[in-house]
Amino acid sequence: MKVVVLGNSATAGDGLEDRSLAWPFVSGRVLQQALGVPLEIDNVTVFAKGPRAAGYALSKVEAANPDIVIVSLGAYLCSVRVVAEQVRHLFGDRAARQYLRLERRFDRKTATGSAAGKKANRAARSLIHRIIGGRPTATVDEVVAVWEEVLHRLARLEGTQTIVFTDPRWPAQVAEANKGAQSAQDELFRRVKLIADSHRFPWAAAEDAFALAPDLDALYLPDGVHKSIEGHRIQAQALLEVLRPQVAARATAVGALLP
Repeated sequence: MKVVVLGNSATAGDGLEDRSLAWPFVSGRVLQQALGVPLEIDNVTVFAKGPRAAGYALSKVEAANPDIVIVSLGAYLCSVRVVAEQVRHLFGDRAARQYLRLERRFDRKTATGSAAGKKANRAARSLIHRIIGGRPTATVDEVVAVWEEVLHRLARLEGTQTIVFTDPRWPAQVAEANKGAQSAQDELFRRVKLIADSHRFPWAAAEDAFALAPDLDALYLPDGVHKSIEGHRIQAQALLEVLRPQVAARATAVGALLP
């Protein structure tokens, strides 16, 4: 059975030393062990902005011909103020690319190292953000438009089940540093849910599971956006509540058709 995840840098395991510990792959391994169903998980990173985004996502889905598509709905593009985007606005694309290279180099040296290194990473990010400022990469309208087209087109694919899986609410460090981040996320989810409901697509969320965690900070990497190994584990558990019955039902249906 094949599952395609239309996701982002977090679903791809960015920031983890072992990307196989990202929630799409954790979910797949759990289901294989629990149900005895071989699962192939493909993650497709979708930059949900612009006229080509939906077409790109659907081309990957059609090429894979999956049994299940999981739309990983995150609000990063429209709610987090990014320094690189502010640099792009002020100084152009070349300056933004140079800044991103420096940022990634700094992250490699500090974000996954000692506690002191992680603390330095957070402090440096906060200082640069205060000095240069930031801006979201896209508007809520732009992100909704991409997922609206994707969901409408997925609804026309016969034999494919679509699940929409949402990120938890922003942690305090992100919400405080990005005015309006939480309201943007809430609006995005509200509008996309209306579309998902119109097609009767199952809706899964990690919010309640994250809210029960004794140490919310431990579920995130220093940037407050990407999840830690534990954060991915909890996301996988939340998804499995919806994904498990879908996989089991399809496995049963296929078994019934076999001679």
